[in-house]
Amino acid sequence: TRLITVVLVSGRKDHGPGEHDYPAWAKAWKELLGVAEKTIVQTADEWPSAAQFKSADVLVFYQKGSWTAERARDMDAFLARGGGAVYV
Repeated sequence: TRLITVVLVSGRKDHGPGEHDYPAWAKAWKELLGVAEKTIVQTADEWPSAAQFKSADVLVFYQKGSWTAERARDMDAFLARGGGAVYV
């Protein structure tokens, strides 16, 4: 198995207690996925950096988020090079 890089993309907490806690999700899943062998886990707040788009094998989004033409271009390029995306 080759090394895999996962980027967990969250956003600011925008609901009440116990609801859609995006930062807590990123923290918990970084720790859980981080125990897997040959796995690098990074986090991004709101949107991955250019370096993360370049190095990631998969992006996992859990956020309210917003969509722009620039973000669509980022995702199109990422997917075209074989990256994967999960939206929770």
